Amino acid sequence: ATRGLLSLLMRLVGNLCFRHRGCQDLLRDTGTINVVLRACRDDVHNPQLREWSVLALRNACEGNDRNQAHVDAIERAPREVVHSDELDDAGLQVEVDGMTGKLKVKRRAT
Repeated sequence: ATRGLLSLLMRLVGNLCFRHRGCQDLLRDTGTINVVLRACRDDVHNPQLREWSVLALRNACEGNDRNQAHVDAIERAPREVVHSDELDDAGLQVEVDGMTGKLKVKRRAT
């Protein structure tokens, strides 16, 4: 019964945001733009989810500098590194480069 539901919802979001500043801003203010970004993937139970998500993201950002900046900030946000016992045992330290977002592996000073 829920097959394709996410695709339909994303289709609705995309169409609501088409050249409608209020809906575009609401998407950002409620954090729903992050949900749209996470839906930009393949899903066997929701055909065309990725396509509708990309369209929704496009419509949310069209002519909306704040939404564009929001998406840009998410893409550039450094990610946290989870340290494990295996890394500790190997004497390695992993960090995220704040400028590039790439991982840097270093030998830990002993």
